Amino acid sequence: MNGIENGVMKIIPAIAAGDWETIAKIARQIKASFILKQKLTPEQLKELHSSLPPEFVEMDMRFHSNAAKLAEAAHQRDGELVNFYFSKLHGECMTCHAKYASERFPGLNKPKPESKEHH
Repeated sequence: MNGIENGVMKIIPAIAAGDWETIAKIARQIKASFILKQKLTPEQLKELHSSLPPEFVEMDMRFHSNAAKLAEAAHQRDGELVNFYFSKLHGECMTCHAKYASERFPGLNKPKPESKEHH
């Protein structure tokens, strides 16, 4: 995850500079970091699938798919599309962190609504 965070932080100034090659390179690296595509034994893959919630796996798949789309947008030098996919990527980080790493990212916890009932 630290590699992804560092990559995301490097994409921001690259977008501002129109450094399409850097954006595409980092986005491809993020896509390649997809844990379910790593070199795992069949036993490791089975254990991983059984230990991760299905919603997490879906979120992770979307995240890495959008990284590939970001790389393609950068390859096409399409700044508007780059911004769109970067925004989606960043939003997925926040959603996943709020749901699965709320202790590490407490600022993403939504306050519980106050009860309107008075006892």
